[in-house]
Amino acid sequence: MKVAGNSEEGFSYRVSKDDLPMFINVQSGCLCIGNPEKKGNAVEFMNNCVVVIDDDKEFISLWLKPETLPNI
Repeated sequence: MKVAGNSEEGFSYRVSKDDLPMFINVQSGCLCIGNPEKKGNAVEFMNNCVVVIDDDKEFISLWLKPETLPNI
């Protein structure tokens, strides 16, 4: 998979203009940054790290499964 655009190694780029909410699912042990209910295409790009994008190639969410969840 290749990211389209002119990105430079060692720099970060914002994927959304909005502040993204964070959701924790204590039953699955997953943490979601973005919209957990919106559907799209998902790809696991590292172990326990899944990104979801829509048909317009816009970021929907990032799913992480850390070894332990933060205390809330």
